Amino acid sequence: MHGRDGSINTPRRHPSNKRMSIAVITVAQENTYQLEPRRRFQSFKAKRAAQSIVEKYLKQDTEYSKELESNLAVQISQEVLQHLKGLYFDRYRYVVQTYMGEKKNQGVQVASRALCDGQLDSYAEYLFENNYLWCVVLVHGMYFE
Repeated sequence: MHGRDGSINTPRRHPSNKRMSIAVITVAQENTYQLEPRRRFQSFKAKRAAQSIVEKYLKQDTEYSKELESNLAVQISQEVLQHLKGLYFDRYRYVVQTYMGEKKNQGVQVASRALCDGQLDSYAEYLFENNYLWCVVLVHGMYFE
């Protein structure tokens, strides 16, 4: 017999009494056999989060400096990750990568490869540019069964 709270009730006879008593064994977690998320990862929300956080730190007149880049890339990644955790996409794990660099008339391409499930996993990217620097934020949302 299962209780509403996930507990299992097992009838037992008490040795000194002929009446039946019920012992309650509480189960921490049971298998759900859930193969798909209740709420799927929405890449547009991840992109919107990355955009708002990057634009909080970087403005159109922000100039590049090595000290700015090393600390800010980590801080942006951590804030985007915390924001995504607050959106409660069920059973998703996130990878957030932030790349920053100085603009000096050169071309830069950022590529990413991942082994993903095409139906459940997704990604978002956001690019910020001004006259002095560029910043790319990549967010991967991977379903964890």
